[in-house]
Amino acid sequence: LNHTLTSLELCHQEIGNDGAVAIMSAATKTALTTPTPSTLNLPTNSKCLQEDEKQQDSYQPHHTVASALKDLQLCNNSITSHGFIQMGMLLKQQQLQSPPFGMESLGLNYNDICERGALAFAKFLPSLQLTTLTLNNNSIGDIGAAAILTSIQHHPYLRELHMSWNRIGDAGVAPLEQALSSSKTVLTTINLSFNVITSKGAQVIARGMMMEKTQKNYR
Repeated sequence: LNHTLTSLELCHQEIGNDGAVAIMSAATKTALTTPTPSTLNLPTNSKCLQEDEKQQDSYQPHHTVASALKDLQLCNNSITSHGFIQMGMLLKQQQLQSPPFGMESLGLNYNDICERGALAFAKFLPSLQLTTLTLNNNSIGDIGAAAILTSIQHHPYLRELHMSWNRIGDAGVAPLEQALSSSKTVLTTINLSFNVITSKGAQVIARGMMMEKTQKNYR
């Protein structure tokens, strides 16, 4: 019998950036031509370190064959913005080479993605086939949240977005009004629990809900 892995969960481990990129490379059947340096193994307490922008550009994906993996969960693994950006590059390359075989669900709760990682990943997001993205507790803040919410305005696949425990305030949810009213948005579930959104942000969300044309679920 031929067995095909379609879902992989490696939560609460210590795989770090090197492990996360290796798993994503295997999942997308895409390789990085430049080896990942050992300096990427940052300690858990080194949240939101400012990493070298030029170092990110030195990694170029090289595609091989399509993969059947649809669901990848890597929560609580000390993955930083550097690893997250490389994972986004691999996903984008897979989408370009094998559109029908794109990953559908990515979960990275309780990592160290931070604003910088969210900003960079937001640029890849519209070109990905993800239907579920889970980024709870990653310190992405207003800037990262706004970037993600702006990018989904042009995303025809994403149905579930989870960003609880991320220190997101009113400024972070400002793009949500336009995202909800966009004809290209197919979101049905948004989780923004345990952030710092006030009545001002709630009014923004309410206006977006009033403008949307399909019934959606909000928590």
